[in-house]
Amino acid sequence: MLHILEEILSNSSSGIKNNESTFLSVIGRSYDEDLISRIVAYCLAKDTSLIKKLIERYVHKHLNDQALIDISSIKDVLVSPEKAMGLGRADIFVSLTDANNQMITLTIENKIYSYEHMTGDQYQTQVYYDWVTQQPMYADAINIFYYLRPDYNYSVAQCAAFENLSYIDVLGMLSACDDVIIRDFATHINYALRGDTMTFDPVEKLLLNNYKAFEEKRAEATKKVKAYQDMLIQKIVDRLDLVIVDWRKLQLEGKPDFLCEKEHYGAGIGSYRLYKENWYKENEHYFYVEIKFEFGCMDQISFQCTLRDDEKGKHDHSVPKFLYNNPDIKIAEIDGKYRVIEKQPFFVEDWGSPAWETQFVEAAVQYLKSYMVRMDQVFAEYQNFKTTEMQKNNT
Repeated sequence: MLHILEEILSNSSSGIKNNESTFLSVIGRSYDEDLISRIVAYCLAKDTSLIKKLIERYVHKHLNDQALIDISSIKDVLVSPEKAMGLGRADIFVSLTDANNQMITLTIENKIYSYEHMTGDQYQTQVYYDWVTQQPMYADAINIFYYLRPDYNYSVAQCAAFENLSYIDVLGMLSACDDVIIRDFATHINYALRGDTMTFDPVEKLLLNNYKAFEEKRAEATKKVKAYQDMLIQKIVDRLDLVIVDWRKLQLEGKPDFLCEKEHYGAGIGSYRLYKENWYKENEHYFYVEIKFEFGCMDQISFQCTLRDDEKGKHDHSVPKFLYNNPDIKIAEIDGKYRVIEKQPFFVEDWGSPAWETQFVEAAVQYLKSYMVRMDQVFAEYQNFKTTEMQKNNT
């Protein structure tokens, strides 16, 4: 097992064969739909000839009066990845006007290995078609729809207005240009997105051939690392003169107004949180001091103060509004409804050793003590803000 793992790491670090080396393959995202959609959007924004060829192809097949458009020149080109449309998001949406000031739109749904799924009670492409054709601003536009996928993906669009388009078709439309990203993507299409089968590099084959053994070892390691993290947290709370009663949503003895909880998201990705009881209010707010084991790695740990916005069904949420009105509170990181206002990474080599454990516990105690005081101040400011806002609304 160790020999196989060393071979995988060796192959990964030495790279892929030169004729298959692209940005997406080097970072291990050869078939990542989201990243590929972003690159297609980039190509459309940079290569207007690609847009023109896509328009010509669709108009030739679907538009009876081709004289309606003149794409000898196009302007006002706006390329929008992840365009919100009703209950879904189309991968790419393009709007532009031609030489006759005729508005034209292109909606592109990209699939690599997945098939179309339902959005609400309709398929994605039908949702996107309905949204575009029902928008007043696109009522008089020439609306074009493409369903983009490699030849080895045999899915078809469920909405008849969507024209099936393969990556080989796109490759033939890409201009010979000096843009390094477009040139790299053309190489990637040849490597990973053409033909009737997927290609597998040596690292992927090695993993697949030993998949069961790796999964068993990964599951075993995950159990061990979670238990190891629990043991470290126990040492920290002991130093803080706190006693963990239960790991669910937990009262801490010795400091009754503090609670502690943990949440595991996957293979070793854990969050251990300390917070006062009033720092949490269901469907409103959640403030806590946190030790976070990020990305399943014991060498990527951070101590942080986190504010979570739990309000639902409100246009003006109080947590982000509070932070917006308090510029002195610096936001270190935003992840959806989470706002991190203090963040201190911890990295010391040789994790798992006694020396590492000592340094980790010392650092955790130091930062947690200061962060608990800091969060107490921030929460008091938040309460004052809420009171002031309530008084304004009542006057």
